[in-house]
Amino acid sequence: MRLRRLFTLTACVALVTVAPRLAAQDCAGFTDVPAGDAFCPNVTWLKNRAITLGCSATLYCPMEAVSRLSMAAFMNRLGDIVSPGVYSTEASGASLATNGGQQVVCITAPVPGRTHDRMVNANAALSYNVTGLVDMGVRVVRSVNGGPFTGIGVGAAPHAEAGVRNHQHVTVPAVPLVANPAESHRFGVAVSNATISVQSVAGWACHLTVVVMNAVQ
Repeated sequence: MRLRRLFTLTACVALVTVAPRLAAQDCAGFTDVPAGDAFCPNVTWLKNRAITLGCSATLYCPMEAVSRLSMAAFMNRLGDIVSPGVYSTEASGASLATNGGQQVVCITAPVPGRTHDRMVNANAALSYNVTGLVDMGVRVVRSVNGGPFTGIGVGAAPHAEAGVRNHQHVTVPAVPLVANPAESHRFGVAVSNATISVQSVAGWACHLTVVVMNAVQ
């Protein structure tokens, strides 16, 4: 009889020890919302799109009331999902001074920093004429707080032929912009070639569209 009670007590202790491990699975990184909760898919959707940042890195505070200030933040972040910020620009000119370096054209208006992570999709197009066979490098570039333009994503570098109108397209998907309200970004199209002369590229026209969205994990 004593052995049976000891066995029963031991089994109960084992269950108490194991149970917290099973319940430790949380929802979207929030420890106060169980993974099996009926609202977990909704919480995950909000968290993955940075609409909610939680009360802390690990707490969602599901039973707390939403203030009007918090509601304003939620609505503003939701607006980035429903209607992303679109920055579009076009430019054209006679020649590009790309001899030994690069020239940045189609520069967007400043994209302000925010308090949450964002993603950027960019689509650039450049058309131009050349006087000889050259290798043209075209890519999307970004400047932070007025600094130098640096490339993002992968650029295009095909041969450009004389006597025909050349067209190049560059698409850069899902470039992360880490949250920093003090940062301002400008995007552009960089055209480069180390060997061509100033007059080799003429009659150019470019178009750049940058779409700023909230991050989706």
